[in-house]
Amino acid sequence: MAGFCRNGLAVTRDMAVQRVNDIYVVVTHTSHTMDNTGIQRVTRSLCRALEEDYPAVSFVSWAEDLQCLRPLDVQQASRLGAYGGPVNTEPRTDLAHPPTWIGHLPVPRSIRRRIRESWRRKHAAFRIRRGGWMVIPEWVTGRQMEDLVAYAKRQGLGSVAIFHDAIALDYPELVSQKFRENHYEYLRSMTLCDQVIANSRHSFERFQRFIDEEGKGKPHLSYVELAGEIIGCSREAQANEDLSKGIRALCVGSLDPRKNHQALLDAFEIIWTEHPSLPLELTLVGGIYDENNPICRLVRDRCDRWPGLQWLGRVPDEVLSAEYQKCHLTCFPSVIEGFGLPIMESLWHGRPCVCSKDAVMGELASGGGCVATAVEDPVAMARAIHALVSDPKRLKALAHEALDRPIKTWRQYGREFVDQLRKPGTPE
Repeated sequence: MAGFCRNGLAVTRDMAVQRVNDIYVVVTHTSHTMDNTGIQRVTRSLCRALEEDYPAVSFVSWAEDLQCLRPLDVQQASRLGAYGGPVNTEPRTDLAHPPTWIGHLPVPRSIRRRIRESWRRKHAAFRIRRGGWMVIPEWVTGRQMEDLVAYAKRQGLGSVAIFHDAIALDYPELVSQKFRENHYEYLRSMTLCDQVIANSRHSFERFQRFIDEEGKGKPHLSYVELAGEIIGCSREAQANEDLSKGIRALCVGSLDPRKNHQALLDAFEIIWTEHPSLPLELTLVGGIYDENNPICRLVRDRCDRWPGLQWLGRVPDEVLSAEYQKCHLTCFPSVIEGFGLPIMESLWHGRPCVCSKDAVMGELASGGGCVATAVEDPVAMARAIHALVSDPKRLKALAHEALDRPIKTWRQYGREFVDQLRKPGTPE
């Protein structure tokens, strides 16, 4: 079929008809960090998916001082494109550096400052076409959310935010008071958006309660469950059935209190103490949530005490994929999640997952390939893990169950996400 080319991407006329409105994805935080925790992974993966199917998508950053959206510079584009992010971001390099001659003008400093600001406004601006959507997939401050929504209205855009979770409100003991207050203001400001798309049915129900009880506005609310794909990693991998060199377990998650690493480590200590001849190893993958948090010291201490335990910290996707290939099962002991991405990523690789039987984790586990247990209880978790690793037939059956389970790709998620933008109640 005949087509045209934009940014080096072949675009058929059918696709051009399909995407009639522009999408501006605000990636201010993700384009400024090399972290790749849950929200950053969702942001990068959604951007990659939108790039592949919808040529009228732009990745932009919010300029706080200029109160406008602007294209990414080279470094921001590089950060966004990491970990399977988008590859075409049209970076520009002339945004933030006014010419030096302004500083030599024979006028007062305050006037030179205003001239610089005017120059930056002119060169940071780019054409925004009315009738599209501004998508906010990541965490911002409450004030930034209000500014973004107001900007979208001025530009004739519909404002759409992704709701991930309200963990800071539901489990206040797990976060600082300042973070809890900031998260509350962020969620209240999110209700001013035209539309909010939650990342799971569980999150959808939670945000509906928040809108009813605390909201500043009444956005159109829907949900699209996240994908389980790790971009660039095929599902062609086979179940790891070779137990001759021991049994390897993997846990993926930041060292964050709600991830419940202490209960997991206590469970493995029970297993290693009661079954010293069992060749069971545990590898932890994940960055540090807070260097001063006791869980960091606990993990380092346990690694020194137990030869079967290692912590790799934050790793690139190719290393993470290799760890999935080497392991026989994964453990995800988190007590609360908005979705539970590591569970689906484990199943994507054909690795059974031991996880919570409650909330969204229990919902994900019910689809197959998982062992759901009481993760708050180290004894119960130890029994569940030991029962699985000591039964090769069950381990093998769950691995094949995981491989046979249908799992959404990010491209499928992107299409479902855009379909929601066409629902009644969103701007034309």
